[in-house]
Parts: sequence; structure tokens; C-alpha cells
Amino acid sequence: MPWLDDPALLSAIDQFPSACVVVTKQELKKRGREKFERLKQYAQQGNGFPADVFAEMTELVSRYDGPPPVIGPYSPRTEGLRVPSIRSFGFRKTGGRPVPLIHAKMFLLGHLWWHDENGSPVGVADVTGFTPKRLWLGSTNGTESSRLGLEFGIWLDNPDLLADAEQSLVKVMRSSEGIDPDDDLFEPQ
Repeated sequence: MPWLDDPALLSAIDQFPSACVVVTKQELKKRGREKFERLKQYAQQGNGFPADVFAEMTELVSRYDGPPPVIGPYSPRTEGLRVPSIRSFGFRKTGGRPVPLIHAKMFLLGHLWWHDENGSPVGVADVTGFTPKRLWLGSTNGTESSRLGLEFGIWLDNPDLLADAEQSLVKVMRSSEGIDPDDDLFEPQ
């Protein structure tokens, strides 16, 4: 089962003060239920990632507590909303037909920062941001069995590459959804 299931990696993700990992939505078979339940536990207990760090995500709202509210120009910001630490993306494979999947394995590490000055004449405002520092690209898929294979990985710190990777990953996070194993639809949350 190709879920993220390496206990050491999951524990490391859980140790971060802020983290979000997005995996391809997987077909769930009976023999994979136990691994899924473990992954679900990590998703629920993890710290998640603050949504208001990225401008592209400031209009997101939680759909966990019912239908999404109507958002307008005078709606309050969604401060405090955190994207859960484990998410899924795409469609579940049905009927043997291939579906699009996230095949790139990337980890973007950086610095979350906060200050209380926004540079405007008004003065004080909570401002948060993210500065990417290092990008890992590799072949491993995060499964326990991937430790048995010959995998490849490289750390990069080129500023242009970091900026492009951040844009790409934010789009994936913005289009992600919960890891519900029985949800066959693609409905980003």
C-alpha cells in the first residue's frame, strides 16, 4: 500500500511545530486499514500548518465544522486556521483506470516568522510569513518498505528553485483535502 507509513518519518513530521504533507489519494483495501488508521492518527495529532502564512491561502476556511461560510470583501481574515499535517490530493483509482497522481517527492523546509508591524501608517498588525531555506527532492515515497530499496535524494538551496517549489507546493496544499479513505470525489477543503 503506497500510503505514507514509515513510522520514523511520521514521528519526525509530528515533531515539527508546523508541517503539512500531501499524498496522492489512495485506494484503500482491507489489508491497509490498520496503516490508514495510524496515518489518520498522525493527521489528527499533528500541528498542521498555518494557512495565513501564504497569501494564496488566506481565503481558505475550514469545512470540518459544517458547510463553508459565505466570504465577501468585509469578511474577517481566517487567522488561526491550520491546514492539517497529513492531506490527500486527487481522485481514488477505480475500475483499474489510471488517475493523475502526485509523483514528485519534495520536502520544503523553512523558517516561519511573525512580527507585529505591517509597514503601513496604521502601524500594528500581526504579520506572519514563511522563508524557504532548503528543498529536498528524491525518489523515496515515505513507506516503511522504501527503506529496503536504493533511493535517491538531494538537498538544494538555490533561491529561485526554492521560490518555484514553494509556489508549486502551496497550490497542492490549497487543492488538498482530508485523507478520508472512503471519499472518491475530489473536493478540496
